[in-house]
Amino acid sequence: MPKINGLVSIMKKFLGIVVLGLLLSGNAYAKDLTGLKLYCEQWGGFFERKSFVALDFISETEVIEYEVKDYKLEVDNSKYEVFEDKVEIKKKLGTFTSRIRDLDRSNLSYGNGGDLCEEFKKLKVNVDIKTKMEILLKKVIKKQKKENKI
Repeated sequence: MPKINGLVSIMKKFLGIVVLGLLLSGNAYAKDLTGLKLYCEQWGGFFERKSFVALDFISETEVIEYEVKDYKLEVDNSKYEVFEDKVEIKKKLGTFTSRIRDLDRSNLSYGNGGDLCEEFKKLKVNVDIKTKMEILLKKVIKKQKKENKI
């Protein structure tokens, strides 16, 4: 009887370790980012321009990217894939080519070396990103009109 009790005790410990391990590792490599909304506002790049970028993850594989660029709001529907250290966002440009931008999962930088965004902020689920970006675009245009000399 002591051998059976010892075996049961070992099995309980082993099962506890397995269950605990599964619980702790579940979120570490989440593949579905549906509902996540990210926003970034920064001074960026070589030309020192104000940059606004937002990402709206609408399904397990689709993301909408919003970017205020050249006094326009660009909206791109893209696909994404989650890896352990990054999220690859892919946009089809033509028949064969796609633009890939990486979202670093540890520091939330975006683009090649963080050239678009050094760090995203999470937005509440009920925020309408498109409206937010349209308002920012109007502010950028208004500010530029004030600065114009002619």
